Amino acid sequence: MSFVFSNRMTMSLRRTFFRNAVVVCSLSFGAATSAFAQTNYRLATVNDGPSHALTLNPFFLLAGWVSAEYEQRINPSVTLGGAFNHQSFDDDRYSDFDFKARLYATEHAMRGFSIVMSAGVSSIRISNNDYFCDFLNSSNCSPTKKTVTSPSLGVELNYQWLLGTARHTAVAIGFGGKRYLASEETLNGSNKVIPTFRLGIGYAF
Repeated sequence: MSFVFSNRMTMSLRRTFFRNAVVVCSLSFGAATSAFAQTNYRLATVNDGPSHALTLNPFFLLAGWVSAEYEQRINPSVTLGGAFNHQSFDDDRYSDFDFKARLYATEHAMRGFSIVMSAGVSSIRISNNDYFCDFLNSSNCSPTKKTVTSPSLGVELNYQWLLGTARHTAVAIGFGGKRYLASEETLNGSNKVIPTFRLGIGYAF
């Protein structure tokens, strides 16, 4: 009888030990996995090259225009930044400042394909319906100008390369569209939706 009691006790102790071992191993594996994931997340953010970039369109500068963008990596998939653009067409002038959020599909923020959402404010100088005429020469008339301030929203598709061993040279291209939220009457018949194009060359750090 004592042998049966001892055998049962041994089996019970073994089951208890086995259960505790499984629990300890599971907790240890979970903690190790969590720590590994956090370490990989930090390494992906820190060791994936520069986390800031400033780019300009050099060809726009030749035309007297400005197109500049800055972005900063927030995590392996997302960057935040801003853009300033200033162009003029046939005496109409557009000056835009936009806040931009970029989602990098490859999870290598700052490099590769990205989808961009932007929100900003624009100053637009456009022709008015009124005309100014020379008092001495009534045939010499020109339309007056007015400046409109309008909020705007935009969507873009971009691709960016970080070149060189240290990845300090940034080259970016992209295209998309922007919609001005001011009324058609305020914009005096000017387009509310315009195409946008990006070509940027600059420094990543």
